[in-house]
Amino acid sequence: MKPKKLKQTYLIHYGEIGLKGKNRKDFEFQLKRNIKNRMKHREGEPNIEIKNKYLTLEIESTSQKETIPQILKTTFGIKWFAAVEALPRKSDLDTISKIITSRAHAKADSKRTFKISCKRADKTYTPKSAEIERQIGANIIAKTDYKKVDLTNPDDTYSLEINPTEIFVYDTKTPGPGGLPVGSNGRVLVLLSGGIDSPVAAHMMAKRGCSIDFLHFYVNEPGDDSKIMKLAKEMTKFTGKSRMYLAPYLHFNLGITEIDTEYELVLFRRFMLRIAEKLCMDNKIDAIATGDNLGQVASQTIENLNATNDALENTVCFRPLIGMDKEEIISLSKRIGTYITSIQPGKDCCSIIDRHARTKVSISKIIEEEGKFHSYDKIIQDTLNDTTPKVISPN
Repeated sequence: MKPKKLKQTYLIHYGEIGLKGKNRKDFEFQLKRNIKNRMKHREGEPNIEIKNKYLTLEIESTSQKETIPQILKTTFGIKWFAAVEALPRKSDLDTISKIITSRAHAKADSKRTFKISCKRADKTYTPKSAEIERQIGANIIAKTDYKKVDLTNPDDTYSLEINPTEIFVYDTKTPGPGGLPVGSNGRVLVLLSGGIDSPVAAHMMAKRGCSIDFLHFYVNEPGDDSKIMKLAKEMTKFTGKSRMYLAPYLHFNLGITEIDTEYELVLFRRFMLRIAEKLCMDNKIDAIATGDNLGQVASQTIENLNATNDALENTVCFRPLIGMDKEEIISLSKRIGTYITSIQPGKDCCSIIDRHARTKVSISKIIEEEGKFHSYDKIIQDTLNDTTPKVISPN
């Protein structure tokens, strides 16, 4: 006998989207699309409605109870969400009080404190919020094991929101990641290494509403179970479906061995940006992003970043980690779940390039060094010809 499917409603609140003006609906619809897309191929067809500065998600399912919170916790644009009991707008205070008191029985303890939080988006509902909170609180004190109310720092909070069309009751709010919905702010190509920084940079660009693709330069072409592909896969829980462009280091390496230079690392970073810019132009990608952090390593001094940026002609390069310290980056890496994979051993291009790079190079000097290559344009074109795209999809 099949288990009975139960209907569950989630109340979803956004933050920054509410500050938008006439185009707020565009951000709302993008958030709605993202939630629906992330629930594809799962049991139960979600019904998502956009209301006044919030969304409701209603789904019938026997298997989504654990999955839905994980999806909502990693969907940019969501400030917080809660599994709720939805009541008709006409429900009176006695009915609401009985439902909340029933919920309170499960947690009530004489050593725990509680409070009632009432928000009336519909001001025509009476009595006022303070009186609603007082009456329900008194009922809980009288009929459960709770003995004390704490309005500042309670152990438990029981909430109700009174809106023009319905009333929501809930006792647990789960934070979302905030930001803007992915897909609301263009597409960015992130240079993904095997280190800690670049996945965090991708996360931060996605939080600003950017769709994310990746570019990785390899020594040995990575397979689906490689470290770099695992990192990209881990990021899709935030970014959604992405493309991974795999570019060989081989052609640059052959070219650099034919010249005498002290600026190999900066030359390679300029080369990477040139490849990235060409991919952006050919694939309708709006910008580039890297995990650069000012002063962290020799190639990331102001002078060397200027020399690297000079390689770009028509594309902006974002560096969202530029002012963070390493501990902040590591902390965020752990929070988003990429840290363990990032610290696993792996051989990337930077590991075989001279680690004792010159800390300061002028733009004129690096252009002079670049001119030493025998056929620079051919190196770029050969690399592009051998670059392969792969689609990375969430589980």
